[in-house]
Amino acid sequence: MGWAEFHLPNILRDLLAALVIGAITGVLLYGYLAYSEASLPALSPRASAISGVAGVIIALALWQVAKYLNTLFPWRRSISVRMTMGVLVSWLVLAVLVVAPFHLFAVDESELTIKLLIILGIAGLVFNVLYFAVYTYYHFSKTQLQYIENERQQLGLQLEALRSQLSPHFLFNCLNTISSLLYKDTGRAERFIRQLAKAYNHTLESRDEPVIPLTKELEFVEAYRYLLSVRFQDQVDVEVKLSDDALASVVPPMTVQLLVENAVKHNVISPEEKLYISIHQQRKGLVISNNKTKKPDRTTSFR
Repeated sequence: MGWAEFHLPNILRDLLAALVIGAITGVLLYGYLAYSEASLPALSPRASAISGVAGVIIALALWQVAKYLNTLFPWRRSISVRMTMGVLVSWLVLAVLVVAPFHLFAVDESELTIKLLIILGIAGLVFNVLYFAVYTYYHFSKTQLQYIENERQQLGLQLEALRSQLSPHFLFNCLNTISSLLYKDTGRAERFIRQLAKAYNHTLESRDEPVIPLTKELEFVEAYRYLLSVRFQDQVDVEVKLSDDALASVVPPMTVQLLVENAVKHNVISPEEKLYISIHQQRKGLVISNNKTKKPDRTTSFR
């Protein structure tokens, strides 16, 4: 396996980066303190190793604290609250993990302690700003990928809907119905043509919209229901029972109509076996249900 084919998972990659940065920061921080404070031992290989290990431990601690704070104070709820709590908690963690060992194993000077606390406060602020930047970028990228995936699925649904509506079989049945109505009932034939045009117009108008009002979708379903009632001589009954709250919601275009059409496609409709389709709500969901009749011998499915 070549290097170009090897990819660490994002979480491992970020953790590895945090450990490396923690080790380097630990060494640099001790080097600065040793250079500016005569009371501290000079930076040596042993001191570098100890400060590097301490930096790694501190980085792991800050990593876990940040993950825990994400559950208590999510960024999406309040950035200012999350940032404030992150800086304060990080500063406390750094004070416990850095200042205490300094007093136990190194020196006990108030001026050095104050300087160290100030540096750690700045380090905590920088850590949280960088963490927020990485966190935001990661979730923005994830949201963009999800948006692209949803858009791709939406285009697929629209394509299936167009195929279904513009299928030769559908047109053949509609034109046959119009042809028979022209000699029997010209008024009904005219209304059938208008409803057919309305159905096609809805298909063209909504094909670029991600969601549409449910009321508009039901207008399309009503036009389609009329075509079915004429074609099957009132042997298809579509009942709508929805509250005002449900009617105020939005749905992807043509989803309700496709489910109604699916019920018609996969059931034999006759005077002895009528098809009843119900559009109603259940808790916070929209339900399209139907009774089952005999299955047709051949059915073309668009999956």
